[in-house]
Amino acid sequence: MNQEKLFNIDFNIPVLNNILIKGEAFAIEGDYIYYCCSDDEKLYKIRNDGTEKQSIYNGICQYINVLGDWIYFTNDDDILYKMNTNGKEKQILNNEICWDINVNGDWVYYIKWDGQHIIRDCGMLYKIQTDGTKKQKIIYDICKSINVLDNFVYYTNWNNGAKLYRVTVDGTENQKLNDDMSHCVKVVNNWVYYMNCNEQQKIYKIHLDGTERQKLNNDTCYSINIIGDWVYYIKSNGELYKMRTDGTNNQPIENIETEKEFKDRVLENGDWICCECKALNGWNKKNCIKCGKILEIEK
Repeated sequence: MNQEKLFNIDFNIPVLNNILIKGEAFAIEGDYIYYCCSDDEKLYKIRNDGTEKQSIYNGICQYINVLGDWIYFTNDDDILYKMNTNGKEKQILNNEICWDINVNGDWVYYIKWDGQHIIRDCGMLYKIQTDGTKKQKIIYDICKSINVLDNFVYYTNWNNGAKLYRVTVDGTENQKLNDDMSHCVKVVNNWVYYMNCNEQQKIYKIHLDGTERQKLNNDTCYSINIIGDWVYYIKSNGELYKMRTDGTNNQPIENIETEKEFKDRVLENGDWICCECKALNGWNKKNCIKCGKILEIEK
C-alpha cells in the first residue's frame, strides 16, 4: 500500500477545523498561491515552492477567486471587489454583502446576505458580470454552499431543510437532488459530495442529476475536499483522513514531523491540499493553515 505524508508550507493563519478549498481563504492560479493572513490582515501571493512571498493588499480578504490576471474577493465588510494579481487596479463590483463567491467565465455568482436577516432578498442567489454590470437575481430560495459547474449552480436550499438543489445559471430550471440535510458541498466532475447532517455528518455523494446516491464512510466529519481520486476529510477528533471517491481504502494521513524535514524536501509532484494542523510534534504550536503537496514517498 502506498504511504504518503503531507508536506506543508506554514502560512500562520489561525482557523477552525477545516480543509480549505479554492474560493475561501486561498486560491491557486498558475505557479502562485494567493492567501489571506489574519495575523496581519494582508493578502499575500507566494510561489508554490514557498519562494517570492509578497504582500499585495492590506486588509482581510475572503472567498478568494483568481481567474487570469484578476483576483475576486470580499473584504472584511463582505463587499465584493476585484483587483489585479499584482495588487493594483482595485475596483468595487457592488455595495452589498456577498457570500460564497464563485467566479465562472464572465460572471461572479454570490449569495446576498445580511447577518440580521432584515434586508430584502437576504440569502438569495445572484450573479453579476466581472465588470460590475448586469446584476441579476437567479432564484428566490435561501441558499448556501453554492458551487458553479457548466450551466448549473448547485446549492443547499434552506427554504426546504438544506436539501441539495441545482438551478440553471439563468434561473429557468430548478431541481431538487436529494432529501438529506446537506453541508460542505463540493461538486467535482460528475458527482456532488456532501456531509449528511441527518446522519451525523457522514460523507455522501450523488450524481449531478440526483441519481446514484451513495454513502462513503461512517465517520463524523467536519470538512471535506476532493483531489483527484481521493476524498480528504477531518474527523471529529481533528485527524486528517482520506479515502477513495468510491469510499474504499480509508486511511489517516501522516503529517511531517519536523520543520527541517519539510525544508529538506523539494515539492515537485502531486496535488495541493490545505488544512488545519494543530501541531507538528512541537515545532508549531499555533492553529495554522498548512498548505502543501501530497507526495508519494513509498510504494
